[in-house]
Amino acid sequence: MSSEKFKSLLVRLSVATKTGKVRWEETAREGVFRIALGEGLIRLERGDGDDPFLVAYLLDSRGQVIDEVMAREVTGGTMFKVLADLYQCARQSVYKDVDDVVDTMHADLNAKIA
Repeated sequence: MSSEKFKSLLVRLSVATKTGKVRWEETAREGVFRIALGEGLIRLERGDGDDPFLVAYLLDSRGQVIDEVMAREVTGGTMFKVLADLYQCARQSVYKDVDDVVDTMHADLNAKIA
């Protein structure tokens, strides 16, 4: 069902996220991210297991899913690469303090073994 316009939006969103122009939000579900733009919202999630997949849902202002793009790791392809890249960028935009957390852990470990 996914439209070419939605796919194009996801590609542009990946670039905008990488460059820090937009910032994603975490949701109540771990590993699920969202971003509101204009009159819509995109929810991005990953499914693991025997057949890992990534899916981006386009929701309207009422919260109804009006389009989706799903890509499976096993089939790969361009859309899987786009969604994998977007997912990683979204995750990094939400958890931007990863380096700070790791730095404090290094400092604590250094203090313990010094």
